[in-house]
Amino acid sequence: MIATVVTGANGMLGKALIRRLAETVPPAAEGVRALVRGPAQAGVLDGFPVKILQVDYGDAGSLADALKGAATVVHLAGALQPRRGEQLDDANVATTRAVVAAARTAGVRRFVYLSAPGAELVSSNRYLRSKALAESSIRRAGFEAVVFRVPMVLGPDTPSMQTLSRLAGKRVVPLVRGGGVRIQPVGLADVIGAIQWAMAVDSPPVRVLDLVGPDTLTYVELLRRAAARIGRRPLIVAVPGWLAEGTAVIAGRLGRGWNWTLFDTLFNEHLGDATETRQLLPFPLTPVDELLDGLPPDDPGRDK
Repeated sequence: MIATVVTGANGMLGKALIRRLAETVPPAAEGVRALVRGPAQAGVLDGFPVKILQVDYGDAGSLADALKGAATVVHLAGALQPRRGEQLDDANVATTRAVVAAARTAGVRRFVYLSAPGAELVSSNRYLRSKALAESSIRRAGFEAVVFRVPMVLGPDTPSMQTLSRLAGKRVVPLVRGGGVRIQPVGLADVIGAIQWAMAVDSPPVRVLDLVGPDTLTYVELLRRAAARIGRRPLIVAVPGWLAEGTAVIAGRLGRGWNWTLFDTLFNEHLGDATETRQLLPFPLTPVDELLDGLPPDDPGRDK
């Protein structure tokens, strides 16, 4: 069977994609290879109907072996917050270039990649610049490629939904600039459906699409809708933007994890235009109010 290779398969999106592929008829999951970095990541996929391969993205030979015979690569490996000892260029650029090179050696025809809205080579945001550099390496490779620029993903057990649920249950919620940043949340099921479409559709050499949700709203509006679903009405306290940005700059200089790139990614607007995406996908993108149906029930003791 012609294989599909999924990198970063132990992540939230990777697991959701593998589950969806396992539901197809005939069972495409028999031809899925899940690439992970080590035993801990492999353990996350115990019981999944895939062939799990541990790879070193710095080892061109092992990567080429892992991709041998594959027709499609879905490249999900990457990070907004890299592992200890890594930089954003290591996580997003070097990893992508290594996978692209191995895919070319293996004769891969189709390449699917998840980028981010606002990815530009001239961006002052290191994360968005690293995503743009990764896109460039894919553009030059000669694949039939689809790049999706994906914002906040909402779905059962996604980190964004967990954070939203936690905040919605609180009495008082501090938000940078009062949560006034506009966002375009997209559904997890829509992202997985779009990847499946990209794996199969006839494509021009490279297509870059904004895969953003149909609703543009502020984060505080999203939070209030979520809170209303569980019968809560938290008090929103506005944290000045200059204060949050200043602490991010200082923390970044001290190597504390929180930094300006994270601040800019989360609290400045990076919006996309999904007009072309909506015209191409064979299903409608899910409105925010339907995505909030996946909120877990309220826990009365969560804010005590």
